[in-house]
Amino acid sequence: MLDGVRVVDRTTDIAGPYCTKLLGDAGADVVKVEGPGGDPLRQYRSGALFEYLNGSKRSVKGDDRNFIDRADVLVTDQVDDVAALRAEHPQLVVVTITPFGMTGPWVERPATEFTLQASCGSTGNRGLPEEPPLAAGGRVGEWITGTYAAIGAAAALRSAQLSGVGEHVDVAMFDCMAITMCTYPSVFSSFAGWPPLRGTGRSIEVPSVEPTADGHVVFTTNSAQQFHDILVMIGRADLLDDEDLARPVGRFRRRAEFLAAVHEYTTKRSSTEVLEEAGAFRIPAGPVLNGATVPTFEQFAARDVFVRAPSGRFRHPRVPYRISGCEPRPFAPPPALGADTGLEWSPRPAVSTTRKWDLPLAGVRVIDCTAWWAGPAAPHVLACLGADVIKVESVARPDLMRYSSTKPPTEDRWWEWGPLFHAVNVGKRGITLDLTQEAGSEMFERLVATADVLVENYTPRVMDQFGLTWDRLHAANPRLIMVRMPAFGLDGPWR
Repeated sequence: MLDGVRVVDRTTDIAGPYCTKLLGDAGADVVKVEGPGGDPLRQYRSGALFEYLNGSKRSVKGDDRNFIDRADVLVTDQVDDVAALRAEHPQLVVVTITPFGMTGPWVERPATEFTLQASCGSTGNRGLPEEPPLAAGGRVGEWITGTYAAIGAAAALRSAQLSGVGEHVDVAMFDCMAITMCTYPSVFSSFAGWPPLRGTGRSIEVPSVEPTADGHVVFTTNSAQQFHDILVMIGRADLLDDEDLARPVGRFRRRAEFLAAVHEYTTKRSSTEVLEEAGAFRIPAGPVLNGATVPTFEQFAARDVFVRAPSGRFRHPRVPYRISGCEPRPFAPPPALGADTGLEWSPRPAVSTTRKWDLPLAGVRVIDCTAWWAGPAAPHVLACLGADVIKVESVARPDLMRYSSTKPPTEDRWWEWGPLFHAVNVGKRGITLDLTQEAGSEMFERLVATADVLVENYTPRVMDQFGLTWDRLHAANPRLIMVRMPAFGLDGPWR
């Protein structure tokens, strides 16, 4: 996908190297520029994290000016003089990854992912109200930032290739974490009229991580149907008419009472039994795994999600997507420090174009058949980059995230007041179609014929039940790219 693209990587730690890893996994030639002592991550514990993040790259020590002259993308985690870089290299895409971005009063402040979690509002919202707040583990904010940086780099590269004009992609870890590690508290407050905060603001889903006879499982019951189903599953249909318990706020307030009923059911069954019954009821649920059990989990094993590192020392995730007809580049070991010093790229030809600069995805049409959060967030990014995104819903079954509303059902158009729905659906157009009817299906097919991309996150059976198979859609529009993102993938025992 990115074959022939040249990337200079001046970063260390996780966010920057993960950004350039994603570009490298897509085919880019990544040169890592290191100081005399090398990336400190080389010396971190066993070195496995460095090996994973920096495999398939090259390493040079010292001056990188020759590489910058001939690069397509520069990724740096320093507050460099971007204006000077862009003036000297107008076609270059410069990606800066810093704690607070390149502008604003906090630019020079020191920060870590741990302190940024607190600053962005994530830590304060996490945990029980009577307990101290909790930070999420795994330095997840750095991985998130690296992902956004890679998307920004790829988008700016597309613009530069079309117009001959490079871009500065200013990625602040603080910004990335604020929109991914919090459930938009400011949007909720705005929609509710900025009511005064009661208590600490911390809460958890009820139910969530719950004990079984041999471990733990996790449930999500965001919709009314899912909550009704779990009541039936645990043998408490007598609670179906309890309207207070049906609401997340009421359920959290009465969590001791409700969780006692849940545990009466779960603790008498194994995790496997609980998950099988939850699956039969279509309740989102999963096992609580650890470092030893994650790689051997049957769904991961069936889809070869974890592969042996080139060194053979450990297993790590494969490329996190599959593209038909496009095999990812095989993983290679990380370079020794300075192993490629003296390497020279050939000169880059000048881009000859009369096309004016525009948003990277201007002119691209995306059909959005997604719901909840992760699904709509993907085409929302495409909309932010200029794509014309058309969201398809059904009057009988709209995106259920609309129902996380700040207005009661007694108010007119209450379904338009869902903060989480707004957060990942702004910038889109919307239509309703009944895909169970022939007329709706035919109209959808005509819409697909005008599109470049279709994104859907239904369970794998849904599109087939509508008769909207890949073969039919591809026949209607041979240039169509179809992105499918069900929770567990398109194959495997948890499909």
